[in-house]
Amino acid sequence: MSKGISVVELMVSVLIMALLAGAVFVNWRPAEETFSLIRSAHQLAGDIRRVQQLSISTRIFVCEDIDADYSGYGFYLNTTSPGQYLIFENCGRDDRLYVEANDKLLETQYFEEGVQVQSITVGSSVSSASVLFIPPDPKVYINDQVSGVEAVITLELIDDVSQTKEVKINNGGRIEIN
Repeated sequence: MSKGISVVELMVSVLIMALLAGAVFVNWRPAEETFSLIRSAHQLAGDIRRVQQLSISTRIFVCEDIDADYSGYGFYLNTTSPGQYLIFENCGRDDRLYVEANDKLLETQYFEEGVQVQSITVGSSVSSASVLFIPPDPKVYINDQVSGVEAVITLELIDDVSQTKEVKINNGGRIEIN
């Protein structure tokens, strides 16, 4: 009767641990990219919620020349700059869309590395989306439309465009991640 382990048993144990470590190592990068996509979708949804909160807060608008009916906070993204989106204060007197010359840019947010906007749908496929929240309700304008519209922003992994996440927002202000 032996009181230890044999060299063969030790080698089998080391081999099993090496196989498990190899399996984890091989799948590490794809899992990391998938988590980047999920985190980016949640970051976008969280920033949309933060913009909603800004619009109903008592924060003073910083625009010099504002029209109380249109002043509010919003976010803007487009497919020509797919790795970022903008948070802005609407200073325009006759629109509810982001206009760089008129509106005050508050922040530029970037998606995680390897994640970008695949498509934007507002009824049909569009190249940009401007979502504006007007206090005090807040009213939600999606590409200058106040009712019956839903924006669907599809994010993708640059290296694997089959992996996507959708962030949806409707005129009621409801935000979903699918």
